[in-house]
Amino acid sequence: MADEMLLPQNPWYHKYPLDEPFDEKKVRWIAFNCSRCSVCKWVDSWRVQGHRYARICPQHTKYLYDSHSAQGKCDLALALIDGKMKWDEDPEIRDFLFQCTMCGGCDAMDKGIRDAELIKMYRWLRTEYVKRNGSLPEHKAMLDSLKQYDNVWLQPRMKRNSWAKDLADLGIKDLNKEKADVLLFAGCTYGLSEELKDTVVNIAKVLKKIGVDFGTLGDKEMCCGSPP
Repeated sequence: MADEMLLPQNPWYHKYPLDEPFDEKKVRWIAFNCSRCSVCKWVDSWRVQGHRYARICPQHTKYLYDSHSAQGKCDLALALIDGKMKWDEDPEIRDFLFQCTMCGGCDAMDKGIRDAELIKMYRWLRTEYVKRNGSLPEHKAMLDSLKQYDNVWLQPRMKRNSWAKDLADLGIKDLNKEKADVLLFAGCTYGLSEELKDTVVNIAKVLKKIGVDFGTLGDKEMCCGSPP
């Protein structure tokens, strides 16, 4: 009897369905159970060192309105799922969803008080938005680059392994021709960026020094976001 009195009768208030697939039902649970406490916007008060570092959400810090916070996105998700709003009803829906940096600050703060997966909810919302309205014009160049060059930086495939051009003396294996225990996957950004390539160069040097049997895919490496 005591348990029945303590637990709300509405099943949407019950424990987070961790073992269920991440789908519309789970997104609605996260949105419905937002308590509007604003934890998603602020660093825990006992950790704050000053007002400059009090906010946790870059998007909300810039735009200030709740619509740009996790709290606002929960309201938006609930409205969209329940049919109170349409996905193409307001052009600002796109901004609310895609101006988020996906840094996870709100998610980290939120987990201090409840089981919820805000970042997964944002990904679900973005996916559903694109399904209904198509890709964003701002993303067209990246999508075209992925299709043509297998990277998002509009760089030809032949430059994919350019970061390793000065490492011939290391004897890095070409995994298109031979086998190794470890694949060193440089990725688009570190492999093609002049500013960042030193990071992957140093990783290769460290792996070689400690005796790891590794190799790369060279210019056959694809972006981790490329279509199969």
